[in-house]
Parts: sequence; C-alpha cells; structure tokens
Amino acid sequence: MADKRENEMKELLSVDYVRGLLGNNSGKISFGLLKKNLLLKLSSVGIKKEDGGGAGICMPNVGIIFAYNSNNPTQYIVYMYIRNIGDFAIRIPLTSNELTLGAQNNQGTSVVNGADTQICLYIDKDSLP
Repeated sequence: MADKRENEMKELLSVDYVRGLLGNNSGKISFGLLKKNLLLKLSSVGIKKEDGGGAGICMPNVGIIFAYNSNNPTQYIVYMYIRNIGDFAIRIPLTSNELTLGAQNNQGTSVVNGADTQICLYIDKDSLP
C-alpha cells in the first residue's frame, strides 16, 4: 500500500493498531498495549494536596512541595524531598518567607509550621517502567 499524505488520510474514531518507526524499521503496536504503556508512565507522576500537618504528603518517592498560609499567601515555603518508603524524607528548602519545616515521620508526614495547605508535585519511582 502506498503512503498517503496526512491531509488525505481518513480520521478514525478507534483503531486496532498504531504504526510506529524504530530507526529504518516500520512496525505496528496494538492500541491496547500502547494505552497500557502510556497510562503506566502517566501514573508515575501526580499532584497531592494536604493541610499544614502534611499527613502522607511525602509518600511518593521524590517531589516538590509548595506550602503556604491561605490567610496570608505571602507566608510560604517551597521545598523538595527524596524518600524511600519507610524512611524519613531528605527535605531541602528551596525558598521561604516566614514558614519553616517542622516534624516528620517515616510514614511520609511532613509538617510545615504556620502552613494550612501543602501541594506536592511528585514522581513515584516504583511505578516507572
């Protein structure tokens, strides 16, 4: 079958296979396998939100946390962490104004003194392929 130009191709609502290239080789991958691999990669990153007590905020393995006082957003701290399950997190403050890191435990809790909101952007290494 001769290749068609992109603008000559029919739009499909569903497919059985997707065509791919690896170097000079062309092949196909089932849509189910493609979807499974894509979802696996997407499930390894995410966003969590906790209060200032930070229960379980450091549960994924690595992330950046934005913590602040919602009544006075000029009070904040941004910190990153690295953690293995069952260990205390290595917490590294990046910038802050009036807020400080408080207690933590080996269950992933990370308290921020004076904060009422913590938002974590994380990567979970255990769900990476």
